[in-house]
Amino acid sequence: MGIVFMIVVGGILGWLTAFLQCREGDMGCMQQHLASGVAGALLGGLLFAPAIGAGDLVSARYSVGALFVSVFGALIALFFLNLLQRRILR
Repeated sequence: MGIVFMIVVGGILGWLTAFLQCREGDMGCMQQHLASGVAGALLGGLLFAPAIGAGDLVSARYSVGALFVSVFGALIALFFLNLLQRRILR
């Protein structure tokens, strides 16, 4: 259940940033944001949450801290994706 939550949270955050930043009809931008949101949430929830003792979403040891780490991982990944896109487009 934890992995499904991380995928859903990452997808929602990716969709929101794509909605705010991409032009209409630009599916490539939408797919990039969705993928980076999901990847960031998974990395945050699977690697960083257990490393800092916030809980382990995979083994069903849920905690608010682990959920926040997953959301924070998605936001960090989306931030770096946007930073790279700005550098490339300039």
